[in-house]
Amino acid sequence: MILSILILLSNLIVLAYLLVVPSSTSEDDIVILAIVATVANNILGLVATFIVVVRHCLGVTFSLRYFSIVSARFVISLGGALFYLQIMLALVF
Repeated sequence: MILSILILLSNLIVLAYLLVVPSSTSEDDIVILAIVATVANNILGLVATFIVVVRHCLGVTFSLRYFSIVSARFVISLGGALFYLQIMLALVF
C-alpha cells in the first residue's frame, strides 16, 4: 500500500512537470524529464525513509559493538556476486 502511494506521488510529480513546462521537440526535454523522474523517486524515498526512522527507530542507538567483520565481508561478497551475475545477464540478453 505504501509503495503504491510512493509510486503514485512520483508519477504525479512527473505529470505536474509535464503540465507546467512547455514542450518542444528538443532532445534535451527527454534528458530533463529523466532527471525529474529520478529526483522525484529519490526524494520520495528519502522522505519515506526519514519518516520510518523518526517514528520507529527514535530510541534505537547504534554501536560498533554490534558490528561484525565476518558478517560485513559475507554481505559484501554476496552483493558482489549478485552484481557480477547481473552484469553477465545484461551481456547475455
